Amino acid sequence: MNAVEQRKEATFFFATAVSYAVLVVAGFVLFILTGQSSFAAPWWVHLHAITFMAWLALYCCQTYFIFSDRRSNHRVLGRIGAVLALWLLVSGAVFLPYNVIVGRTPPFFTPAFFLALDWLNLLVFGFLICVGLIMRHKTEWHRRLMFAATLSIGTPGIGRIALVLEIEAAIIVSLVMLLFLVGGMLFDWLNKKRFYPAYLVGLIPIMAMGPLTEVVAKTALMSDIVAWLQQY
Repeated sequence: MNAVEQRKEATFFFATAVSYAVLVVAGFVLFILTGQSSFAAPWWVHLHAITFMAWLALYCCQTYFIFSDRRSNHRVLGRIGAVLALWLLVSGAVFLPYNVIVGRTPPFFTPAFFLALDWLNLLVFGFLICVGLIMRHKTEWHRRLMFAATLSIGTPGIGRIALVLEIEAAIIVSLVMLLFLVGGMLFDWLNKKRFYPAYLVGLIPIMAMGPLTEVVAKTALMSDIVAWLQQY
């Protein structure tokens, strides 16, 4: 990859990172402005939100460091990012079921759908992060896998925009994910006349999340898990 291609690619990933972060944050802000959410939530909800927003901020910083050719900063922050990703997975796995226990699941989801959606979301994020870290010495793969991983955990924010606008959330979330991923593929073709399979590694599980959530949420196992959690 020559210098011009490198510069264009760094600009693309930084621009898409900022665009996606703004879109996700806008979803949560809209929920607050329309009175569907507030800051009067328990501490663990705020902690989960801070962790989530910290990942978006970190990803934007990482793409900026590459854009500004500060690769040493990128490597240092990458180590922090690996720890943050682990904390996001652990905290999500603990706090999300606790919402079911205390009856704080969103009113537009059944508890079973809420758990299935968020657990699958964490699995997809964890999978993409692990593969992305393993492939960290192969820039083309690492960059696109981390991009896909960040897209995968932005679905709650995108979904809130759809709910505020009273549009089918599942369709809007899928379309936005598809837009960013296919946009990346199109950019690669225009910039370097090639396609990177890394995008498929992200695209397939992300697109599968919606249909799988519908199936898993209706299983007897998920009903049993919800019943077990609600007895506490």
